[in-house]
Amino acid sequence: MTEAARRQEVPDTLTDFRFLEHKAAAVGVEVPGGDGEGEAVYGGVFQFERDFDHALRKIPGGGGRAGGRRPLIVTAVDFGKGHVIRCPWCNTMHALTHERRTEWLGRQIACPNDECGGPLKVNPFVVGRAHGRSD
Repeated sequence: MTEAARRQEVPDTLTDFRFLEHKAAAVGVEVPGGDGEGEAVYGGVFQFERDFDHALRKIPGGGGRAGGRRPLIVTAVDFGKGHVIRCPWCNTMHALTHERRTEWLGRQIACPNDECGGPLKVNPFVVGRAHGRSD
């Protein structure tokens, strides 16, 4: 769509759950071994980030990977070893230290991963681990 100058349709397509579901289930499917007996590997889901980055580079004002991204809302969660924030842009975890609480909670920050820098909007509250659960 970006190459065909159909840029107005790009955001709708890349956020259409039916399109995303189809791409995840039907694109890039490989069955190891070639005999049809192995467990299928669905590679289409790994192409989403590439598609978004490509669209951002091609659409005027998109800014490419480094810029043009809207902040994603994240919440600090305690999985049992202290509160962490997971960056959805690069899928890295970052400890919410005592010093970072005032710097991060309720604010917009850049992902601390220097290779990412994705914009994050951190909720002003934290979520603790539920006690007494066996899962």
